[in-house]
Amino acid sequence: MEKSNILNNPLLYDKFYFGPGIEAEEKKEYWHGDLWAESPLFGQEKITINREIYYPNEFIIYKENGKRRFGRIRSIVSINDELQIKIQRICTYYELPNNLHSNVHSITSESQLWLIDQHLEEGSIIANTYEIIKKVDITIVRDSTIITNSLFIKEILYKNNGHWKLRDATLDYMHPCEYSALSSPPSSYNNFRILKIFIDIYYDDFGTYRNTYHSLGGVYIQLGNMPFEMRKHLRNHFVLGFVPFGGCFKDFIHPFIKDMKQLEKGILMNIQGRDCWIIAGLECITADLPQGNDLTGCRTCLAKENATDITLDIASISRYHHITNIQFKNIFTALTLEERNNIAKEYGLQTSLPIFDQLQWERHLQSPQDIYHIIAGKTLKLLKLTITMLSPEGERNFIREWKSFEYPKQWSKLPNPISHLESFMMSDRIRLGMVMPFILNRSLTINCLKQQEMDKLQRRIKLNRNQVINAIIKCWAIVAKCSQLTFKISLTIDDRIELERYLKKEREALVELFDDFVGLPNLHASYHLSRHVRTFGTLVNTAVGTKEMVYRKNIEFDLLKYYTTLQAIRHLSDGGIDPRNLQHSVEFMNLFQDFSHLFKDWFIMESSETDNKEFKVCSPSSYFRNIMLRKPVSVRNTNIGIDTVSFRTDLALAYESFGYNSSLINKTCNFYEYASYIQDVHNAEVQCHLSIDDVVTIQVADYGESYAVIKGIFKHKSNDGYLYPFIYVDWFEDICKNHNRLECPIFVLRHDDTYCKIFPLTVIEKVQKVHFVHDCNSRCKDNHNLENKHYLRNDFFFKVI
Repeated sequence: MEKSNILNNPLLYDKFYFGPGIEAEEKKEYWHGDLWAESPLFGQEKITINREIYYPNEFIIYKENGKRRFGRIRSIVSINDELQIKIQRICTYYELPNNLHSNVHSITSESQLWLIDQHLEEGSIIANTYEIIKKVDITIVRDSTIITNSLFIKEILYKNNGHWKLRDATLDYMHPCEYSALSSPPSSYNNFRILKIFIDIYYDDFGTYRNTYHSLGGVYIQLGNMPFEMRKHLRNHFVLGFVPFGGCFKDFIHPFIKDMKQLEKGILMNIQGRDCWIIAGLECITADLPQGNDLTGCRTCLAKENATDITLDIASISRYHHITNIQFKNIFTALTLEERNNIAKEYGLQTSLPIFDQLQWERHLQSPQDIYHIIAGKTLKLLKLTITMLSPEGERNFIREWKSFEYPKQWSKLPNPISHLESFMMSDRIRLGMVMPFILNRSLTINCLKQQEMDKLQRRIKLNRNQVINAIIKCWAIVAKCSQLTFKISLTIDDRIELERYLKKEREALVELFDDFVGLPNLHASYHLSRHVRTFGTLVNTAVGTKEMVYRKNIEFDLLKYYTTLQAIRHLSDGGIDPRNLQHSVEFMNLFQDFSHLFKDWFIMESSETDNKEFKVCSPSSYFRNIMLRKPVSVRNTNIGIDTVSFRTDLALAYESFGYNSSLINKTCNFYEYASYIQDVHNAEVQCHLSIDDVVTIQVADYGESYAVIKGIFKHKSNDGYLYPFIYVDWFEDICKNHNRLECPIFVLRHDDTYCKIFPLTVIEKVQKVHFVHDCNSRCKDNHNLENKHYLRNDFFFKVI
């Protein structure tokens, strides 16, 4: 990858973020996470207050509610474009919970302090710069050193399963400033702008011909400075190279490590015609390499036999970089090869240092578990166990409901889960997990389980037969809800609390019902997801769902040449400059104007409808453009009365919503089956497709965020001769009641004229953002009983990739 080409691409550079960590109520980007804010390689490395320079990881005295308190600077963050200080609280002996008072602690009460775990609600606070009083010397003791004449910290106050506890200060991740150093540019470069690059690397094995015997190891990188909406596109995943079958990864990655070591120190680079000092750091590494995982255990903690125990104290058994360094020393000082291997096996480590340890990073914190593989693996396990329990009658009922189920329209057809479960791709497993609670709710009865399976479950959970059925369905609902929260692209504080609650409920439900989940690595990994959320902003930021798609491009022997050519074309078409000419390529710019869609979408081809004749209409909003209507339909086939008073009134109100107040002369409306348009969302272009019976989210002033089903797409000519697009909808009305098993909200589909039914197409916030499922009753046999207007909002639905 040519780093300067990426940074000099004008369409990319303008959207990059270079700056301090941002403390946001809704976290979505990497710079909303702790790692960005705290590391000097990425975030704000210092701040001057009253002519004194303060750095993260320094100890201070500050004011809180009028009182002086001790604290530790965790990071310097931006809130509403103003720099503030995120402080980790420190408590004295007299502020410890009563159950932790002891004679041993009272003896050192004048000099010993206690850090409060920063991830507790009580653990940190945001302070204004004027609340900082001065620096103070406090020593964190991580060994047997005895401190006599100054303040010191040896323990951390934290909670485990709701109980206050103390752990050794050694059992905590070091602050990034303790293992990362920011090198100042040479004095002659002091006035240059400093750009800090956040690098994410992913390694994946795959077969070049769908054949594992001819596998390659693909290594890809992303720049975390891109906003999420850009990072999710395949074209913004950059190929570092490919490790051939039997090749040595260390040999392959060595040049990259060499470049990164130089970038950590900083290099001079001309960016957009301006000399800049470029610094880059390794943000995280994810990999899909299952070899040996069953031998070495969890890479984040030391849990073994009791890996899914609900009382597990993760903080006290986590792996920490500084402790692992000591364990590596023990391995290297072993006198014999056998002794070295035995010590390495005991620690769950290899016998040599990982090559990435040459860089400035925390090996355990910055190699997170991937939710894409975790959720897919866990769902597959639960699917197998559920299907194994089914009796012949249960299989028939399940297949009947599986075939007739109203899946989201944009999904491809799923294989038969009973006969073809092993052929399910990861995305298929995750999607089936979203709808399994509904399918089982319709199909599962006490006669649907094998007798021995029913007896085993009754003995295990001590419930009657009907309660066992309810427990299975509720377990699936918990797992599906947990998956949905895990894949949320942005998280509020309430979301994070709900995620932690559901992760705990999921572990309890699965272990209670199925012995096969006891100690399961994919279930154990959920203990670490809360930490990853805080470190990287969201779990989706480090998920490999999109990265998994990269290798599906046409990979042949000339892959690198092919990929490099495409990136060069893209660089020129985006307005980049060939350094050999130092001017824009007119030929490529002209080509770009003619084939702009080709260059934007060469990795994924959108499917097109059979009728390619398009009808372009005007957009009443600057956020919507290129609105095209396809496949005309007769108004008689829509069951929509266009000559009614309510239709004309609603159409006039729709015009008024974008400032058109004249009486309407034209009465003719032309209806279509499909619409497509480009919507600008958070500085990114999103290609949207709309069709009849799609469920959409609508933002309307009088209704807020509401849900509706599209019953008609039509154009109408205004008095000034312009054609505008409109939608005709039926509303879902929330009746403020949840389903007793699935806990999904119940809605009523309204077909009457109580609410306005016509809106400009541009009121649509998202297409298929939600999924509704019919709330079937006893009268729904082969088809849905249309007199039953009740629908369930699928709260387990989300977009996988």
